[in-house]
Amino acid sequence: MGKEDKFYKRLPIQSEELRIPALANEIRRIQRRIEYEIQQGMKLSEKEKSIAILVRENWQADLVRSECARLGISVQTSTGGDLYMSQPALDMMTLVNALVHFDEADYLYNLVTSNFFNIDIPKSNLYEIRMKFRSEGWCTQENEREQATYIIHLMNLSLANTNSKENTWEYIIHSLRTKPILQAVREIYSTLEPWKNYSTEPEKQHYYQLNVDLLFEQLINACNIDRLTINTLQEHLYNCIVSKVSVDSRTAPSDKNDVPIQCITVHKSKGLEFGHVILPYCSASISHIKKSQLHVSATKKDGQLQIGYSLNMGEFQAPIQNDYYDITMEKAEKSREETRILYVAMTRAIRSFSWIELQGKNTLSWQTLIGMEA
Repeated sequence: MGKEDKFYKRLPIQSEELRIPALANEIRRIQRRIEYEIQQGMKLSEKEKSIAILVRENWQADLVRSECARLGISVQTSTGGDLYMSQPALDMMTLVNALVHFDEADYLYNLVTSNFFNIDIPKSNLYEIRMKFRSEGWCTQENEREQATYIIHLMNLSLANTNSKENTWEYIIHSLRTKPILQAVREIYSTLEPWKNYSTEPEKQHYYQLNVDLLFEQLINACNIDRLTINTLQEHLYNCIVSKVSVDSRTAPSDKNDVPIQCITVHKSKGLEFGHVILPYCSASISHIKKSQLHVSATKKDGQLQIGYSLNMGEFQAPIQNDYYDITMEKAEKSREETRILYVAMTRAIRSFSWIELQGKNTLSWQTLIGMEA
């Protein structure tokens, strides 16, 4: 039992919000354990030091990678990069939109409430301005200018407290015509330091800075710098974000001798082995049958094979079934298949196996199957 206790580790959580923090804590615990063992003179192969996070769906791997990156943990996946879905990329889009629409209140409001300024504009102030416009009928260009002037005034008060004393919003807009675009945008970052508003934690600030640098590298490589304008920059960023161009975000390196952490699906893990395996998603029901699938059941009766089928024809149509189809048998087979998949996941581990258990879930799931074996 002592050996089993060391190999298996249940990680109970009380709510869904605690899933990723529990995963991060377990990764760090394993890293500390590996570091301690090496210090004690243990000879560990690269495979024995490896950490694998196994999931069922690609979206789960993407979520693990992006959320762990925010916590300073680098996780490798094979599902595509998340740079253009990250907060640094979204903030850059907000900045560029405001630079293009430099006197339009809606874009300026998005900028001042972003990590660049993080100004808490009293809702009552904007409400009074907007109600004034409504009482006058159609919003005129002068009305729009009054809103923008109010926001720019707040921005300039904030800029006056930066190291670049001469900076104003008007000065920034003017610099777009007198300097190379990326240089002008870079200076905005240097002046406003949005990573400080993004988080008070040094590792998260470093994550933000690393990915701002990566975004500029991507822009330099993808755009013709000599012909780049603020409008073409806006178009390029927008296309990258909307199409979710696959570029891995960067994570600040640890001061430890970390080994790569992989997050892959159980299907892709077949035939592989890892020193430590973690299953973060074990609470999902495994008895649910997807309506979009064709389901087939087979039984023998009086020596004859009876094949039943159920075919879903659409969200608002009843499935087509024959008399031999047995949904109870189909659910039982699905549970057996899920048990086989879980077996594959558990047997990938060489030295330890951990799973996150969401307490209060009573449906048939991986965590209940593991509990039956424990």
